[in-house]
Amino acid sequence: MRRFRLWMLVLVTVAVVALTAAASAVGGTSAAGLLIGESSPVASNPNQQAITHGQRQAAKLLGWSFKTLDANLSADKQVSDVDTFINLKVKGIVTWTLDPGAAGAAYKRALSRGIPIMDFGSTQNVTTAVFDERGYKCSMGAKAATYISSRIKGAKVLVIGGPPVPSIVNYTNCFIKAAKAQGLTILERQDNVKDTAATAQPIVQDLLTKHPDVQAIWAYNDPSALGAGAVVRSSGKSVWIQGKQKGIIVMGANGSKDAAAGVRSGVMTVTWDPRPTDMGRIAVQVLAMNLKQGQPLSKLPKIIVVPMQSWDASNVAKYVDPLKRKVALTPIPKAWIVKR
Repeated sequence: MRRFRLWMLVLVTVAVVALTAAASAVGGTSAAGLLIGESSPVASNPNQQAITHGQRQAAKLLGWSFKTLDANLSADKQVSDVDTFINLKVKGIVTWTLDPGAAGAAYKRALSRGIPIMDFGSTQNVTTAVFDERGYKCSMGAKAATYISSRIKGAKVLVIGGPPVPSIVNYTNCFIKAAKAQGLTILERQDNVKDTAATAQPIVQDLLTKHPDVQAIWAYNDPSALGAGAVVRSSGKSVWIQGKQKGIIVMGANGSKDAAAGVRSGVMTVTWDPRPTDMGRIAVQVLAMNLKQGQPLSKLPKIIVVPMQSWDASNVAKYVDPLKRKVALTPIPKAWIVKR
């Protein structure tokens, strides 16, 4: 009987060790080697490339594999991407939602299988939303309007919007609202739905012909602003260069390498940097809270907002290309977590 009890104790001990190892494999350090999937809204965009870079480097530091699929501004393709990742049995999905209505069912399928979703453009049917300031409420619209109004009181402004993506629409509408509140005059708005500098140029050329008294051009991103600045200069007008030359303020956003070069060469006045590398890195770190640290999905941060930084002639000498920024798994600042 004594020998039987001893064998039972050994068997129980072995079982406990096995269960502990299994638990570690789900939530602990053995989460190394798992696959994370990203559905990029448009992989050719420099800002998206930088976000992907941040994710990929963070995943590498965690010992994870990382795969990107390009939705190329197609909501249907994004749904297909999500379903592909579900079939690949990824452990997390990162996306920038193009159409919350179209993506909702696919996101629910992923969530029902325990796959967390990190999103940069929407809070609908996702685990965590990591926004830059443009995508959350209206603080960034007010910053952009203040930059213009503090230099040209009551400036006459042309607005170049973009594709009908929720975060882009939000930023555009917030800027227009803040601009009017600060006494700026919105001359006209047109949208550059194809998202390139080349497609922005004919839009801006037409607007400059109709509104030769324009004093500022606000563009939702850098390619549109670069296209606008090229048209301003080719028309014989001057671009405002902070601290050096007055003219038409040309404002973009994304903080891309091309935009920084545009600021240096006087094609653009200012670009707003959303710190895309940090955004990508943070999305992966939130996944790690669940996959490595074992925090339940319900306890992860719901909304994180990364503050933006302006680059103009006064500080562009310190600019570093987002694709060359060092990625480190540093703690997420508490001030950036706006909802748990």
